[in-house]
Amino acid sequence: MPIRRATPLLLLLPALVQADEEQIFAWTRSQGECDQALDQARYPDAEAACRQAMRLGEQLEPGLFFDTSLNGLTMTYLKQQRYAEAETAIKRLLETRTAAFGAEHPLTASAMNLLATVYRKTGREAEAKQVDAQFRRVEDACGGALDEAARERIAQGASLNPCDPWPVPDFLR
Repeated sequence: MPIRRATPLLLLLPALVQADEEQIFAWTRSQGECDQALDQARYPDAEAACRQAMRLGEQLEPGLFFDTSLNGLTMTYLKQQRYAEAETAIKRLLETRTAAFGAEHPLTASAMNLLATVYRKTGREAEAKQVDAQFRRVEDACGGALDEAARERIAQGASLNPCDPWPVPDFLR
């Protein structure tokens, strides 16, 4: 199943109003290339396109456009089991999400969840438990764990509920 990284349009609306149409078009094109290459397992192409989208996204609105592109780059690393690079990208993702949304926001928590998974994949269980506890605290504040059907709908981008945490992709389990 391809990974879907749907950014709720409502989160992007304030930035879209202020951004130049040409810049948005260029970012959208680069991000689409990133997503398509990732879905087709063309990882060098995905990495290049995600990096280009990150550069464009940082000019548009660092918290949202950049965050989406950085998430694509993170998934590119994770798909290739490049855990050291993924960890660096996830930590940067945590920084940008904390700055944009706050430490207790579900999108920030989803990055914590990915970081805990990387820690487990690299044999760092104690660190994983610590980060996982932070993730669970935010998840619990939003109503607790979701059933598998809800997680699948979210993974496919169906939910716009900001309290729905994004699940760890199946390929990381």
